[in-house]
Amino acid sequence: MIKRKKFYNGVIFDYFFNNKKIGTCTLLKYQHQYQIEKIFILKEYRFSDLGSKLLKEVINYLVDIDIDEVQIKAPHELKLFFIKNGFKEVEHEIFIAKNLLKDKKRMKEGLFVTFVTLFLNVFLALVKITGGYLGNSKALIADGIHTISDIGTSIIVFFTLKYSSQPHDSEHPFGHGKLEYISSLIVSLVMILSGWEIFYDNFFSLYNKEIFVKPNFLLIYISAFTIIIKFFMYKYKLKEAKRLNSNALLSDAIEHRQDIISSIAVLIGIGSAIYINPLFDPLAGIVVSIYMFKEGWELLKESSHLIMDIQDKKFIEEIEFYLCSLKNIHNVHGILLQPVGNKCNLYFHVRLDENITIKESYSIITDLVIKLKNTFHSLDQVIIQVDPLFNTTNEENSL
Repeated sequence: MIKRKKFYNGVIFDYFFNNKKIGTCTLLKYQHQYQIEKIFILKEYRFSDLGSKLLKEVINYLVDIDIDEVQIKAPHELKLFFIKNGFKEVEHEIFIAKNLLKDKKRMKEGLFVTFVTLFLNVFLALVKITGGYLGNSKALIADGIHTISDIGTSIIVFFTLKYSSQPHDSEHPFGHGKLEYISSLIVSLVMILSGWEIFYDNFFSLYNKEIFVKPNFLLIYISAFTIIIKFFMYKYKLKEAKRLNSNALLSDAIEHRQDIISSIAVLIGIGSAIYINPLFDPLAGIVVSIYMFKEGWELLKESSHLIMDIQDKKFIEEIEFYLCSLKNIHNVHGILLQPVGNKCNLYFHVRLDENITIKESYSIITDLVIKLKNTFHSLDQVIIQVDPLFNTTNEENSL
């Protein structure tokens, strides 16, 4: 357990284990800058990753109070410890951790994007459903219901972005990023169910041979207006989803694209119902439902694959090519990726010369982890198993 104790210009973090204080960290504020004055773990409790957990608690506190960087002055022999925990040595024995608010900023930007499109979806749904009832168009009403499903999914995405960016904790050591995949899964199910509801309503209207009234001519303009608005919403959200590397925003953007195509089908159906036969209006509703079902099914498969840790073969090949270009690293194998939101964890095996010391091996692997994270910015945790590279000429004893 880590307890915080505030004083006039800083915070003390005390680490307790079995009611015994085993470590402490002092964080001081100098004007608008923060500095870790010291971090200490009792000798008998060192080398158990407790120092990293204590440091992570300090970083999480700084993120909560919107501080973007912190520095510490520490002995040079602790360099690997601080670099492993996201710090960079800027001067001799001075280490700085920057961009602490990167994930928090990403979350806020994603929430803003979602809020804007949520507001517009409410407006479009009201326009479509009201216009559909007043202008006698089942297809436009169906399109409005489709937009209501967009509102529901945007709300899901809103809360997903809010909680998926939370930092790692003891209960979620790999972070909360998979919430984005769960959100996409829910979005896909909403799309499928909404598609089925629209199909059912329009199909049985045709089956029961209802009398259809020719839609009002003004609905063509209303439908065209909603398509234009939705197109700009789609382009905006798609651009932000790619910039923020957000699967949740991307799934919501796909929902907008689906709404555009279904709205075009509605526009064609309304026009055909006015100039040819009113039956084209419910037929357009059926086209909308089929497209919703198809897109929902595709998104369901993609989300399920991500939850089940599907392997990105192209990315694995890039990592393997990079690793094989490094010296002292041999026989890279067993590369596995674990996607977690906009990040992924990396696991693999390498072989090092059997004659080097454990200390030398640790130094090589730590340096390798730093290089990988600096080269591939989407990597979060990198876990490497080291196997010996035997220097033997006896083929009978080699594997």
